[in-house]
Amino acid sequence: MRRAIRFELDRRGLVLIIHNHIASLDNLKEFLTKEFSGYGIDTIHGRMPYQESQEKWQRVKDGETRILISTTVSEVGIDLPTCNTIIINR
Repeated sequence: MRRAIRFELDRRGLVLIIHNHIASLDNLKEFLTKEFSGYGIDTIHGRMPYQESQEKWQRVKDGETRILISTTVSEVGIDLPTCNTIIINR
């Protein structure tokens, strides 16, 4: 997983990590922040307040977020043109 993330970040793309456990999204974010400090890392899920999720999607669109950890909410018709790497985390 690290190698795939590094490859995508090096080519200035977005990495989407699908992680279906809301309770541990922040744990994964903390782990990745240690490994990839200096890159915008964020989480999003379907139980998040609408306004908060919209702000996070905007950061993705603006290129501020480079690693997005998400539940399957991101699979529902979201256009991420700079995302070439999707990782399914079990």
